[in-house]
Amino acid sequence: MMTTHINQLKLATSKAKEGLFDEAIEVLLLAYQSGISSEADTLKILPYYQKAGRYNELERLCQEYFIPQLEQLNHSAFSHKCEEIQKSFLSLKLHKLYAKLALCAKRENHTEDEKRFISISQYYYRAYEELLEQGTKIEELKEFKNIVERYGKNSNMWPKLFQKKFSKYLK
Repeated sequence: MMTTHINQLKLATSKAKEGLFDEAIEVLLLAYQSGISSEADTLKILPYYQKAGRYNELERLCQEYFIPQLEQLNHSAFSHKCEEIQKSFLSLKLHKLYAKLALCAKRENHTEDEKRFISISQYYYRAYEELLEQGTKIEELKEFKNIVERYGKNSNMWPKLFQKKFSKYLK
């Protein structure tokens, strides 16, 4: 099944190189229906719409189809992490999506759309940075608590690696 997906992606790229963007879009949409896609695969299709003269469909498709797909991919990849980490990486994916939309708008000379998409992209990048910092602290504290449970409260009995790593939590 994975080989079929890879072959579909290669076929879509080949169609796009030939200037057959509508066909490339159809091939990618079929590949996405298999449920096996990545963030890069999802973002790859956006310029194809613009190049096919279907720019006006892009924003609606992103809202209805591509953003939910990115949310699903993100949940699959980060469900074992805290909410802040999950939201952080979703924000990074949305930053990239809106940056692609801004590029498509620029190519179509839709300067107001381009400015709006750039602004949204920048918002999501700032959210990514802030949430990643918060999430990293939360995950580190969870790890510290696990080490205390595993090795006990006396940090002198811990492996040196953990003593050093968690020194800021030790009294």
